[in-house]
Amino acid sequence: MTYRRQSLSVRRRSTRWFLPSRIIPMALLCALFFVTGTNGTDCAGTIPGPAPVIVESDHILGSADAPVTVVEYSSFQCGWCGLFARGQFPTIEERYIDTGKVRWIARHLFSMSNEAGVQAASACECAADQGQYFDFRELVFENQTDLSEATLKQHATTLGLDRATFDACLDGGSKEDRVRQDVDSGIALGATSTPTFFVGIQVLRGHQTADQLGEIIDRHLDGSGGG
Repeated sequence: MTYRRQSLSVRRRSTRWFLPSRIIPMALLCALFFVTGTNGTDCAGTIPGPAPVIVESDHILGSADAPVTVVEYSSFQCGWCGLFARGQFPTIEERYIDTGKVRWIARHLFSMSNEAGVQAASACECAADQGQYFDFRELVFENQTDLSEATLKQHATTLGLDRATFDACLDGGSKEDRVRQDVDSGIALGATSTPTFFVGIQVLRGHQTADQLGEIIDRHLDGSGGG
């Protein structure tokens, strides 16, 4: 499903978010990245990999005719995913998505045994039924430390969703298979940690700044991106 962003008061931007005050030595950070499989910076670099197959159920932000496709795998419980969503994605959206250069596809990736993760991702899918996937996703990342059912349902109210429909969707657990579809696709592509970004056939693992990711996107736009 392709989405067009709405002008909502809930779309608070990232000027109040900052990186941690302590800088972790890169070697240690990379070690943590591979051990935990959840977060880090771009320790693995940019390597060729299989290009993700875009399916009808994907959540797409941007023009369907955009020359570059970026697929992001993330988790609502991944701190680096939250930092990217709040601090870097708004710039990517302004520079590349709003200008028709990139179509952005967001997918879930985490352990399906993680009940809180499944519930938060399922809530996004329930919001998608009412055309609000990306705005709901933004709210969840802005309130990343509270993934309780009550807060997820409050997000639905904030966005003006039909609460009866949303609550029935979330309470019924009907979106677990849709969430698993994303997770399985990520595992099949070798995405074992979050965030992971696929730009064409190139994969970037770990937190990226807007400039770092933009450099790769620019290479693809000028035809030198490698696929």
